[in-house]
Amino acid sequence: MVTTVASHEDGRRLAQALVGRRLAACAQLEAIESVYVWDGRLEQAPECRVLFKTTGARAAALEAGIRALHGYVQPAIHAWPVVQADPGFAQWVEAAVVKLCSTVTSWPDRISSGGVRPRGARRAQSGWRASRRCSSFTCISAALP
Repeated sequence: MVTTVASHEDGRRLAQALVGRRLAACAQLEAIESVYVWDGRLEQAPECRVLFKTTGARAAALEAGIRALHGYVQPAIHAWPVVQADPGFAQWVEAAVVKLCSTVTSWPDRISSGGVRPRGARRAQSGWRASRRCSSFTCISAALP
């Protein structure tokens, strides 16, 4: 699953939060230059692309986590199915997203270029809380939504 954020620091915080919650086995960050249309204007800006490695079974929870913590009004979040993966790598990813899996009752503050917002401000703005039980899965190559 892939998203973009405003800075490498934002990407690192997002990656640490979501990999730390075992929604992804790892995240890779890379500097990119984006050209896009926003509010009817052509824009260009440096960004950080974050690639999360997860399973199909954890994709929905990972997407919800990205959306809950993301600093953008409309984050780019997309994914594609894994057609082929080295069996050892696939087993590592599967084990990594299950190992410390537990019920999620709330998310920390959103990630933004200005740092982490105070917990009260985040709740007032988004009101996002969830309770999810981890689900079992069998294969990393399961199609992502």
